[in-house]
Amino acid sequence: MLSVVLLNHRPDAIESCLARLKRKDWIARVESWELDCSYFHTVFTAPHELSELFNQNRGPSFRLFFQAVQKTLLGVCSKEFGCQPGVILTLHTWGQEMQTHVHIHAIVTASGVPVRKRKSSLALEVTATSKNNELPPQWIPIAADAPAFQPRQLADCFRDLLLAGILKLYRDGLLDLDIVPNMRGIESEDALTRWLRPLAERPWVADSKITPEHLQGKDSASRYVSGYMTGTAINNARIRADDGINVTIDVWDYCTDTWTTETIPGSLESGKGCFGTRWTFNHNPKHRDRDFRTIGNVGCRK
Repeated sequence: MLSVVLLNHRPDAIESCLARLKRKDWIARVESWELDCSYFHTVFTAPHELSELFNQNRGPSFRLFFQAVQKTLLGVCSKEFGCQPGVILTLHTWGQEMQTHVHIHAIVTASGVPVRKRKSSLALEVTATSKNNELPPQWIPIAADAPAFQPRQLADCFRDLLLAGILKLYRDGLLDLDIVPNMRGIESEDALTRWLRPLAERPWVADSKITPEHLQGKDSASRYVSGYMTGTAINNARIRADDGINVTIDVWDYCTDTWTTETIPGSLESGKGCFGTRWTFNHNPKHRDRDFRTIGNVGCRK
């Protein structure tokens, strides 16, 4: 079952009282679904070459992004572990440097309910146990060190599904490539296949790890995800310096788990330059998307 919970900001008042009430209501609804268990935090990222495709064809391409992540997670868990986990997906179209950066954060229960349709080795074991007049396990664990749940395997599966989906959308006439700056001139499926081939031949990015200990248990997922849906891409604490020519900000390096800095031309006071352009686009609701979906029926009510 797929449930969708959307948080829509008012165009004329991003931080209005109405927006805060919607945010509070969203968190309350997600908390009502959560289970007292451990969770994985998994991030799926698309190459920047596809950013303009997503920006100019938002409806079909963002739906495809969600579907590719959904099929990756549920497919791996069903095939390898014989279970269906509970999943919360949150779409971001901007990164911490306030540039286009399309990615999905997934909160996944580290266990799931049995799936009977597919016969993984674990599912067969469940069947054998039930034949001995013992209650079959109702909550199957997902091992954090399982080969199929490692970032490289998840990223490869996601890449193949997303690229195949892009070709299908084009075949069905649902993509307009004439308005995509870096894809103009592509007038056939063969041409699109050739354009996508370099992306298919290189590794993509996915990350999967158990959420920190202080975020384990009931309500942890909503508290974690709500941190991504409040505030802005940058706050005062991350602004290191502004000399009137450049603005220096703190940026978290997810590869090394350390803070680093980035210097952006522009000024806070004048609002001009590259920094001002990024700030304007990030804070304009027409250019910023945060979309939240829940997948699965584990602890969910629709």
